[in-house]
Amino acid sequence: MVRTTYLGPTNTRGSRIRAYSLGAGNHAGFRVIVPYLSELGTCENHERAAIALRDKIAATGYGFADGATILACCSEDGGGYVFAFVRTGAEVPQ
Repeated sequence: MVRTTYLGPTNTRGSRIRAYSLGAGNHAGFRVIVPYLSELGTCENHERAAIALRDKIAATGYGFADGATILACCSEDGGGYVFAFVRTGAEVPQ
């Protein structure tokens, strides 16, 4: 599972989206920060950050991310979004 949050602008940086995964066992997890693109909608910006994180995880050869696609994007309680990924060809529960 990947979580994303909006990071507002500062004096030196524009708005950004942070995507991160929680660690497991001895693994600390991954994170990536991407710029917020005003030409995209809110969900599209969060999705773009989640995809960037998926690609970063896949590049390390670590676990699930290689070949995974977005299964769902759900709005949280105003604090960001949660993304679930599924491997291509895997069965999706109904």
